[in-house]
Amino acid sequence: MAKEAATVFTAYLDSQEVNWSWQNEEDKLIRVGWKLENTKIAMFFFFDEDNTNLHIVGRDFLNMPSDKFEKMCIISNEVNTKFRWAKFTVDKDDEEVLCEMDAVIQLDSCAEEAYELMVRMTQIVDEAYAIYMKGLWA
Repeated sequence: MAKEAATVFTAYLDSQEVNWSWQNEEDKLIRVGWKLENTKIAMFFFFDEDNTNLHIVGRDFLNMPSDKFEKMCIISNEVNTKFRWAKFTVDKDDEEVLCEMDAVIQLDSCAEEAYELMVRMTQIVDEAYAIYMKGLWA
């Protein structure tokens, strides 16, 4: 079955009473939203066809003023140095900052691994948000 890992992960989310939805059911693209202390985040989980890789993208947590692109890139470099588990990029077209994570997974443990990465991303984004705000407006 293609993308069994996505099915295993959604079952685990159900067991943890986490709300999720199919962003694209055919491709098994999963969306999970969280309200954080400082912001909110929409997380998208992409499992590859052979169930060995996971890519997570966090969006909607930091919109960028259109005239602050260079400043946001400088802050992203600082944030990327601080947090080793996540990569922050600036999307100039959508005027937002993205957070990304990648992992090599195994089908028998992928649900717990993806869940752990989800929790880490929420914690990192919440802390990074404060750094972005301080750098942007200080």
